[in-house]
Amino acid sequence: MKIQMVPRSKVARRRRLSSKYAKLYDALEGLKPEGPAIQLGFSSSQQLIGYRNVLYNYNRKNGIRIRSSVDKHEKKIFMFMNP
Repeated sequence: MKIQMVPRSKVARRRRLSSKYAKLYDALEGLKPEGPAIQLGFSSSQQLIGYRNVLYNYNRKNGIRIRSSVDKHEKKIFMFMNP
């Protein structure tokens, strides 16, 4: 058996595609500055935290700044990109 060490950057990770947030990742990729915002409804604070974690991870991974705003009365979160 031959064992070889490779850098982690060469390991392809595609976990996102099997995620329940895959549609959100796709929508985040389509955002444009001054374009329309993404609107998501949530039913619990845990679901809201999940959406925000996806957004923070996406921002960190891609080095861009997508912001969010929450309307707690309507139970909606909006994600948008500033110029």
